[in-house]
Amino acid sequence: MTMKRAEREDRLKTRIRDIAAFYHQKGRMPSFSEIGEMFSLSSKSSVHKVVGKLEGIGVISKDKKGRLIPESIKAPVKVLAR
Repeated sequence: MTMKRAEREDRLKTRIRDIAAFYHQKGRMPSFSEIGEMFSLSSKSSVHKVVGKLEGIGVISKDKKGRLIPESIKAPVKVLAR
C-alpha cells in the first residue's frame, strides 16, 4: 500500500470516528456546515465530496431532503482496515 493511500485511509477512518462521536454525543447527525467546521473544510464542495465518499462506503446516507442519516455508525463499532 502506498503512503498516500494509507494516509487517505487514515484520514477517512478519523472522519468516520469523528462523525460517529458527534452522533453519539449529540443524538443527531452533524449538518454540512458542522462537518466543514469539524474537518477544517472551507468550501461546501469539499464537504459534499467527503459526504459522498462516506455515502459510497455505506457509513451514512441521505433522506429525501438531503439530511444525513447514520447507517453503519448507529451503534458504536470499531473501524478496521480492509
